[in-house]
Amino acid sequence: MELLVIIEAKFSFEQDLESNKFTLTTEIVRNELIDSEVFVFQRDLNGVDTFCAVATPIQMSEFLANVPDTGEPFFRVDKFTLEFDKLSDLIEVRETLKRDIQQLAIDTQIILDEVPTEESITFFGKP
Repeated sequence: MELLVIIEAKFSFEQDLESNKFTLTTEIVRNELIDSEVFVFQRDLNGVDTFCAVATPIQMSEFLANVPDTGEPFFRVDKFTLEFDKLSDLIEVRETLKRDIQQLAIDTQIILDEVPTEESITFFGKP
């Protein structure tokens, strides 16, 4: 049976007519064989959290999920919102996020495909 990595993301757009700002909310709504917390944030010394990137497989194992108060500067979340002045910037970031999420699924699949799912070994009483 083949194991298949699945990441489904939802992208929501809003425009504030008063400020003429655009917001993009990105959320992982379905995940299989991978944590849903795929977005890396960094907390600075002032306690401000900044989006960094979609995690790599290594970052998925190194950075904790949803725990920014552990003293570690990096952590992962499954949902976040960004604000933009221009719609074109929002669209560009959304497309980058889509590519990066796809790449994470591909890279994680490659790693999982290398892990044996079954092993049969015969042991003997004499060396």
